Amino acid sequence: MRSSVEDVELSAALVATLPAEIAERLSPLAGVQGRVQLDWTAERRDAAADVTFSVDGELTDTRLEDPRLPAPLTEIQAKFHADQQRLKIDGLTARCGQATLWLSVNADGYAEDSPLTLRIKARQFEINQALVDTLPAGMQTVWGRFAPQGTVNVDATLAFDGENWQPDVVLQCLNVSFAYHKFPYRLTGGQGFLKLRDGLLTTEDFHARANDRVVLFAAEVRDPGDDFTGWIDMRSEHKIALDEKLFAALDERQGQTLRSLQPRGDFTFTGRFSRTDANAPVDRRFEFGLEDCSVRYVGFPYALEKVHGTLQYTNGQWQFKNLRGRNDSAYVECKGGWTIEPNGGGQLTVDFVATDVPLEDDLRDALKPQMQRLWTNLRPTGTIDYLTATVRYDAASR
Repeated sequence: MRSSVEDVELSAALVATLPAEIAERLSPLAGVQGRVQLDWTAERRDAAADVTFSVDGELTDTRLEDPRLPAPLTEIQAKFHADQQRLKIDGLTARCGQATLWLSVNADGYAEDSPLTLRIKARQFEINQALVDTLPAGMQTVWGRFAPQGTVNVDATLAFDGENWQPDVVLQCLNVSFAYHKFPYRLTGGQGFLKLRDGLLTTEDFHARANDRVVLFAAEVRDPGDDFTGWIDMRSEHKIALDEKLFAALDERQGQTLRSLQPRGDFTFTGRFSRTDANAPVDRRFEFGLEDCSVRYVGFPYALEKVHGTLQYTNGQWQFKNLRGRNDSAYVECKGGWTIEPNGGGQLTVDFVATDVPLEDDLRDALKPQMQRLWTNLRPTGTIDYLTATVRYDAASR
């Protein structure tokens, strides 16, 4: 039998009239509305044989609503072919809000384990969580750790061999923001390429902004997810301000400790996450360079200006190196460390060496009230040629 129809109204009811195995496969199209043109043949040679069929069609002026999409698909046009062995959709085009989409489908059969290949292109596509939920589990894990938002271009091939999906994805970030879940300092204006091919995630020309300052990224991550190996590098291209947004990204006790130093100024940084063994902890290393900063510790509010030096972070351990600053003629150098404990506590120890410290009001006002009264009675003057001091702070007991 051969027949054809034109200008048929496409709906969920029409899909339900198709053979059961095809209708089940097309169940995601329950929200489709539009027009379709069909040409089909159906044949059964004898009563014991299966029916063979062939359907060719063309979609026009079609719309699809799906909660996984940020907006309905509109202006859908496509040609398709289905028979008892395969389903093929050629060059489906559509719009999704401001985005334009292109899709092709080749399915070798209609069973759950039938091989399937999807090819997708999207331009100016807005990321949403419902769409992320459709990604392979490993990609969802990585995505969730960085919570990206924004607009992307996508070129992807998703191949299913009956058991596993093999994604080949090129994601061009046009204007994306993201924040690492363990340090939720949101970077904005992300641009560049993320590529996932043969289980290897890499970047190309990827950068984002922290307070309008450029941060550069590079990565090679094998098997993205909990069992990843590889590395992610980052570095600031320009100086970034020490501000409340940075302090708020720390956990509560670390933030309180840093705020107690009342730091102001700018910093640069480099960082790396890496792991060569999927069963080993992730190695986390950062180095921060202080640029013309100021510090005024609340427990001893003697202000230091023009502070320069290096802070190094390695897997929960901080080291302060070559820190130096001034207060009037006083020149102060310090070094030390901060050990962060798993329970949120930690020990801060900083050793100071100061030279040419004038006995002036700034130093008096930094003392405790009892010492200030003694100072007032003694009225010391002059300069301390050499002074050493040690500050210890317990984050748990504050």
